[in-house]
Amino acid sequence: MNTLIVERITRLFGGQTVLSAAIDVPQSTIAWWKKRGSIPPKYWPAIIAAAAERGVILTGDDFLRLPGAEAAA
Repeated sequence: MNTLIVERITRLFGGQTVLSAAIDVPQSTIAWWKKRGSIPPKYWPAIIAAAAERGVILTGDDFLRLPGAEAAA
């Protein structure tokens, strides 16, 4: 994962504060994910569910690569 993926997922929610409220973690947790360039997998199900509640479709693949990015051969 990289910072761009974290930023994209955060933007889908409308920012760090909204995402943190949606999954019930402190905003500083989201900021740390951005700094480290990854979202720990234990949070993926909560983020996917919160996205679905907002009409946004996310899958595990969205945490691994940017949309439209080709897999490295």
